[in-house]
Amino acid sequence: MNKYQVNGRKLSALEIKAELLVDGVNIDASALPGVGEKYKEQIHGVFDFDLESHEHLKLPAEIIFEDKMLVPFKKNSASSFILKMNNGSLFLEYNGKYVLDVKYNRRPGFYDKKTSDEILMSRIGQNVSKDALIVAYSNYCNYYKTNEECWFCNLVHTKKTYNGDVIGLKTPTQIGETFQAALEEGVVDKLLLTGGMHPDGKEHEYYIEVAKEVKEHTGDDHVPGTVVISAPTDLNKIENLKKAGFDSVAFNLEVWDRNLFAGICPGKARTIGWENYRKALEYAGRIFEHGKVRSMFVSGLESKESFLKGAEYLASKNVLAFPMPWTPNPGSKLEGHRTPQPSWHLDLSRKLVDIWQKYDYTEDHLKELPLSRNYLYFDEMAGRT
Repeated sequence: MNKYQVNGRKLSALEIKAELLVDGVNIDASALPGVGEKYKEQIHGVFDFDLESHEHLKLPAEIIFEDKMLVPFKKNSASSFILKMNNGSLFLEYNGKYVLDVKYNRRPGFYDKKTSDEILMSRIGQNVSKDALIVAYSNYCNYYKTNEECWFCNLVHTKKTYNGDVIGLKTPTQIGETFQAALEEGVVDKLLLTGGMHPDGKEHEYYIEVAKEVKEHTGDDHVPGTVVISAPTDLNKIENLKKAGFDSVAFNLEVWDRNLFAGICPGKARTIGWENYRKALEYAGRIFEHGKVRSMFVSGLESKESFLKGAEYLASKNVLAFPMPWTPNPGSKLEGHRTPQPSWHLDLSRKLVDIWQKYDYTEDHLKELPLSRNYLYFDEMAGRT
């Protein structure tokens, strides 16, 4: 693997990715032309992962190293890394010194198409991680009503800040039409459905309707990708998601330490509970194929030992525990806090891949899951095969 000079250090592309994922990157005005026209721009469909808001500035959605390594763009004007362009060449600098050439992803054509009710498809779903369409069916979470939202979450703040980016509630028909358009263009092959928590089982009912629309528009008997949903206390609802045609499911536990879970995710802890999340994940692991059940964890909120203990336990139950490096996002209750060092997150990912390989998870399993290319574990796994 190539090494690059960064302020007297020799870093691999993966180590640089870790730094940009955790600490963000600045951008020079020279690197902005074409973003939102020729190149894919950030559309804040779910969360704002930048370290600072930028309501009136179009920024790239991601950058690519060495023609394959994808890095989500996170704006931080205080970063020593900066993107620049000169004579049509895009590159990364550190403290004014060249590091490496990078690229942008092209803007997908379906972004300019409209649904049958005249809504821009880019306001329904966004092309992420090279090959997935992410749709937040609702940009609202019921826990905000009681001040019990997860402490790292900025879902509602993001919708208010970037109000023109997406519509708040999408219909199943809009989702089906948008996925069909993106699928036919060849820029996606999987769907990621997510959104805030809604009470009274409405999430499950809604997702069943979405599955019907997606299958009707694609002509398939299944829904490729993942449905992210609150863990049901009625485990029969998991059976219903599988019968509806969803290939994979995710119940995001966020942290393995159950005491931290109660403090960091007060709404989830009160209405569902850590134990019910564990039971739902284990049940899903028994009825879905190997590698088709996952749970996202916000890495950096708990000790490395705690997360890895949970990841090994879940891997043994046919559940992939994915770490998303914690960014103290604007508008979240933890805004202004600090996440662990990039080297901490990279070491966590390497130890996690050791666990996955022990339980026969492969790069192919990761490729099937939306968003995986965004994170360190994917490139670590890919580098071992």
